[in-house]
Amino acid sequence: MKNPVIIWGGADIDPSLYGEQRNGCGWTNIRSDQHELDKIDNAIKEGRPIIGICRGLQILTVHQGGKLIQHITPQGGTKFITDTITKEHIPIVKAHHQVCIPNKQVKHHILAESFIPEDNITIPEIIYYPEINAIGFQGHPEWSDDKQTKEYIFNTIKKYLNIDMNSWRE
Repeated sequence: MKNPVIIWGGADIDPSLYGEQRNGCGWTNIRSDQHELDKIDNAIKEGRPIIGICRGLQILTVHQGGKLIQHITPQGGTKFITDTITKEHIPIVKAHHQVCIPNKQVKHHILAESFIPEDNITIPEIIYYPEINAIGFQGHPEWSDDKQTKEYIFNTIKKYLNIDMNSWRE
C-alpha cells in the first residue's frame, strides 16, 4: 500500500473553480487551489489514496465536479456528526463556514452528516469517493483527543482506504 496524500485546511476555494460567482466566500488563493487539484491528479495517477481534512474534503468535492455552499453559519467547537449507516453520534471538532455539495453524477458515499439548525440544512461530514480512492472529513479529527472520535476515524480510514492509522500513532 502506498502512503496517502493528505490535504488539509486553508483559505476558501475560489468559486470560479466550480462555476459560480463569489457569494459569501472569504479569502481565496487560486494558485493554492490549482496546486491542490494537481496534487489530487498526481495521487490518482500514482495510485495513492487521498485523505482530505476540512478544505481537503472541499477541494476533493470540487475536483469531482461538485460545488460548495459558500457560506453557512460558522461551525466551531466540538459538534456531533451522525454515521449514515449505524446512526452512531461521533463528536468532532469543526471550524468551517462552507460545505460540500457532491456531484450526483460521480459515485460517492456520504458516510456521516450533521444538521445545522441555524441554516436548516443537513450537510455531508464524511464523503468517500471510491473511483479515486479518496475520503474526506469536513471536521478536524486531528484536533480531537476524544477516544471515540479517533477510533471512528481510524476505523473509517481502514475500512474504505485500507490504511491502518494505528501504525501512525505516537
